[in-house]
Amino acid sequence: MSVGLAEHKGFAGQVGFFPNPANDKLHIYSSADGTVGYTVTDLTGRTVATGEFEHAADVDLTALSSGAYLVIFKTGQQTETKRLLIRD
Repeated sequence: MSVGLAEHKGFAGQVGFFPNPANDKLHIYSSADGTVGYTVTDLTGRTVATGEFEHAADVDLTALSSGAYLVIFKTGQQTETKRLLIRD
């Protein structure tokens, strides 16, 4: 049984980011109550950025190479994973 990103919804619609594709900065946001943790990983699973925020934050992407990444949002027991493309 395959679980794709579209099938793995935690708190869909409550978290997100823009722009996508991104260059040097990513604006992340949440309408969930409380603190939301985020992790940005490359497609090998290596963590390239991590942090926490309430409502909104900007993530510096200048150290990352062009390519595909995953942004994983987590609050309590809920997890949401979204795809991110970075272009130079």
